[in-house]
Amino acid sequence: MKSLIFSLIAIILISATVNANPSKRQGTKVYCTPSQSCWPTQSDWASFNSSINGNLIKVTPWQSPCYVEPNGYQQPACQSVRLNYFNGEIRSDQIGATQLDNWSRCVTNAGLVGQCELTASTTGQINPLPVTGQTCQLGRLSPYGVNVQTNQDAVQALQFAQKFNIKVVIKNTGHEYLGRSTALDSLMIWTHNLQSTSFQPNWQGSGKDALALGAGVSADQAYTAAGNAGRSITLGAYSSVGVAGGYAMGGGHGPLGPKYGLAVDNILQYTIVTADGQIRNANANSNQDLYYALRGGGGGTWGVVTEVIYQVHPSTPMISVVYNVTLSPLLLAAPEAQQQAAYAELVSKMAEYQLNWTLTGWSGYTFLSTPGSTFAQFLPSDDLVAAKNSMAGMVEYFATSKNFVSVPVVPFVLLPNFETWRATILNTGAGNTPVAYSERLASRLIPYTAMNTTSEQQELGNVVAQAMFSNKAGNLGSQNSARVQSPLQIYSTSGPPAAFGGPSGNSTGVNTAWRSSLWEVVIASAWTNELSQSNRNLLAQQTSQAANGLRKYGTGTYFSESDVLEPNWQEAFFGGNYEKLVQIKQKYDPNNVFVVWKGIGYQGQESQAAFACYQQA
Repeated sequence: MKSLIFSLIAIILISATVNANPSKRQGTKVYCTPSQSCWPTQSDWASFNSSINGNLIKVTPWQSPCYVEPNGYQQPACQSVRLNYFNGEIRSDQIGATQLDNWSRCVTNAGLVGQCELTASTTGQINPLPVTGQTCQLGRLSPYGVNVQTNQDAVQALQFAQKFNIKVVIKNTGHEYLGRSTALDSLMIWTHNLQSTSFQPNWQGSGKDALALGAGVSADQAYTAAGNAGRSITLGAYSSVGVAGGYAMGGGHGPLGPKYGLAVDNILQYTIVTADGQIRNANANSNQDLYYALRGGGGGTWGVVTEVIYQVHPSTPMISVVYNVTLSPLLLAAPEAQQQAAYAELVSKMAEYQLNWTLTGWSGYTFLSTPGSTFAQFLPSDDLVAAKNSMAGMVEYFATSKNFVSVPVVPFVLLPNFETWRATILNTGAGNTPVAYSERLASRLIPYTAMNTTSEQQELGNVVAQAMFSNKAGNLGSQNSARVQSPLQIYSTSGPPAAFGGPSGNSTGVNTAWRSSLWEVVIASAWTNELSQSNRNLLAQQTSQAANGLRKYGTGTYFSESDVLEPNWQEAFFGGNYEKLVQIKQKYDPNNVFVVWKGIGYQGQESQAAFACYQQA
């Protein structure tokens, strides 16, 4: 673990290196907007649409049929929106929707720019429709989007955007927890309908079996394609997330991570259209620097990825153990300080065994909330005896703890292959990922060195429990009912630390903190559309500040599940790879065609007009 002093020195050195070379810092880009004469005419848009075979879409918010203004209430279409409002799979298919409504909404310090949300309660009840007294507006959504069907569509889109000086964003399914797939007054390059899948045994004579996936393929589709070939693939737990965008380029953790590593450790090749309009394959033998950058350097930053090729592995039996963990009746009535101490003890007990679990191959998803929590662990193995032995200490804790009532809802179940396990066990956890509401996150990667001794384990337990309880403490007055309960999440879903045989910190562009970490701890706050702007800002600040205690373990965090307000973001998101990634960015995108919030290339572009939407939560 890097000490705080070392981390600060690293940031200073990186900053000095960038500032010493003026070519690495450019003036803020000012783009053309729809109200200006430089914006394409209707004839220009029509001509462009013809050049891409009719694949230009004038974007309308998905919720628009439920508003009277500006296009009139459309009851049948609105009913479909209402019925599917909390369905992430359906939202993935909409060019005019994001998974979380706050990333299509734009509010600046000057006020509301635009939004088109429906108001729903924390129980999923949508307010009476149609919406009156408000106008449905694009907000952060692009006025136009290109429905990419071929590499050439992406080439044409980039040429058109640069000709008319329009900001570019790339969107697939809309799973973007920092809003990087939407931007005010931009041209959206929508890759969701690149849906090809192809199993390729012994890919290019490498001895590795592979799955070639179009950029729009979801995890569910990729898992199914791998299963049909008798293989398994290292992806995430949520089925509608795309496999080639922010997930694949941010790192990508999942249930097979402890056995096979992060997604970036399994990607053999990207096909990408770079800012100059060139179609490139990036792999271990061609465009190696770009291949390095794409594996962890962040989505929306390097170009338009149209295909990704993953190594796949033999399908494996899976063992699962899942506990529902509820505060004991005595603690339910106890002061909150006693409840917090109980959760600290639970977390410290997990920390005691975590290194052994990771080295054994267990992946873990723990969701902590009051009064009930979930402890879920998964092992790619058919050895039930060994699995029970490696988990025996935790099982004993659950059986004997006076703080919790723990029920094994999945008591060491062995399933014959990954696909059966996924259908039976994994898909039951989809509800832990919010859809439709607004949400802000903060996260930290926790290194194995924080779990070596009993005192370190106890300290870590105290810090995590403090983060959990401080984030749930905010008093929103009469609007408390608009807050959606969000558990603190602990993921143990990456490969072994480098010190124990895992990949090294410089093998890919992913944050070097991953290579010493055992946990990702995620703190979240979610709310309904009823919440006032001041209370939205309060929750966003509170969530960010709740992670302060965790920052003592180093500045590392997961780029794809991180804090909009993250301080020292260069080190926090990219670790020791930041400077090298900046250099690669200068080579392939010297004019910063692709710039997202706190991504590579953001430094010096902080004042772009589209980023004003981040001024308010």
